[in-house]
Amino acid sequence: MRITDLKPDNKNARRRTARGHSTIETSLRELGAGRSIVIDRNNRIIAGNGVIENAAKAGITDVEVIESDGRRIIAVMRTDLDLDVDAKTRELAVADNRAAEFAEWDPDVLRDLSADLDLQPFFTDYELTTLTGPDAEPEPGARSGEVDVDAFELAHTCPKCRFQFND
Repeated sequence: MRITDLKPDNKNARRRTARGHSTIETSLRELGAGRSIVIDRNNRIIAGNGVIENAAKAGITDVEVIESDGRRIIAVMRTDLDLDVDAKTRELAVADNRAAEFAEWDPDVLRDLSADLDLQPFFTDYELTTLTGPDAEPEPGARSGEVDVDAFELAHTCPKCRFQFND
């Protein structure tokens, strides 16, 4: 199947930042695909919208579909990678986890979803109020979700860093 055959989730509550897009694209281009996405029977993306949004830019145009009813875990085995001997393998693990940090929740979509779904299994009351409430105050000691400017600038200007943010 071609990635162009897939349809994005029009109610996806996660928004990728420019830095997130750049991180995913660079990771796909330099390290290849490392995890699966999830689509429904109509080729709509349930999980992995960010991967598909950046795959074509990274030169990946095809999708291998493994059918499942959700009762088995599907593992992607990268036959070219070995954690014991290949630094690229560990780099892929870091890139995969780091890219997730460069996304944010869309409050409007969360409000819409909460009309039809119980979001309590995924968020505390405070988190939902903070994310969707108009006058939400940060919880004392809670992280704001903003990128530390000094660390961001360092990553942005580091000549050795391949995963640079591009405006």
